[in-house]
Amino acid sequence: MTLRRLGIAFGIVALILACAAGGLYWWADRAVTAGHRLALARAPEGWLGAMRATARVPDLAAFALPRTVDGDGSATAYDSALRWTPPPRFQAAYGTLTRDRPATASDSTLWREVAADAALDRFVAAARLRGWDATARATEGGDTVNLFAVELPRSSGARWACQGLIMRARMRLARRDVAGARTDLAAAVALGEQMARREPTLLGALTGKRILAEALRAYGVFAAASGDSALARAARTLEAWATSRRGTNLTLLEAAPDSALSLAADTTVPLGWRGEALAAILFSDLLRIRGLIFGVPASTVDAIRPFATDRDPDLARLARIALATAERINRAPRTQRWRSIMSNYSASRP
Repeated sequence: MTLRRLGIAFGIVALILACAAGGLYWWADRAVTAGHRLALARAPEGWLGAMRATARVPDLAAFALPRTVDGDGSATAYDSALRWTPPPRFQAAYGTLTRDRPATASDSTLWREVAADAALDRFVAAARLRGWDATARATEGGDTVNLFAVELPRSSGARWACQGLIMRARMRLARRDVAGARTDLAAAVALGEQMARREPTLLGALTGKRILAEALRAYGVFAAASGDSALARAARTLEAWATSRRGTNLTLLEAAPDSALSLAADTTVPLGWRGEALAAILFSDLLRIRGLIFGVPASTVDAIRPFATDRDPDLARLARIALATAERINRAPRTQRWRSIMSNYSASRP
């Protein structure tokens, strides 16, 4: 009888402890995902459609330099040996020129210096190249690096050079060199478009979009000076797209992995956004208690695996890296998994 009572007592205690552990697990998971639930509750209706509209790059053929030469132009964004180094005070003088502020004598001197800089010609040549193999450069040609530590393009590469081209175009326009001005602007648009479409990271894609916004704004000035009202209207429309930040709440992708899966599968969306969606699918579990305890679940791995054979070879490479990252995290001892996940997460948010 005594043993029976002890067994019942131990059973009750075990049940209480199990309920307490389950309650603690539920509470902790709710606390960790509170931000995601709040983001979804506040998300506007049709947020995924808005994100797609923001991501998709419109037709820029009328503004971009034709790509007629075989080669890889992505070196302009990754190879430090090819970067263009602007003169001191360049950013201030650039802002004065592009925002039509009153210019000083030093501003005018710097404008003329940049306008005479033949080093910008290599970026015009790069804009004519058909290829943009940024994924291979960013992942060092392998499929086993950390998905959340993919190399980012250097802002001192393409963006500064494109600003230099815009400044040179404005100076050429002032000297009535219409053809030269349009070539420089078209080169900046072509480089920005390549980054917006083919960069493997979202930051790279958004850098390209920012280049496009600046170049298209300058195109508006060019169109007004040349009396081309149709070009001016088209430039304003495209600039409005390039400057839009609507639909860029990326927390929603981690909060809604099914939506992230839909975005990753959308072939009309640029590479950087599809890659970001893959990362969101992976992190949607890792940022929950079950992910910290059990790692990446098989269902998530199965959802990512088809992308490893995607028709876009760059997305396929990113998917293989995602699978390798999941495997690395799952193999880590549970005591080290939290550190592994957080080190990956910190690397993914520069």
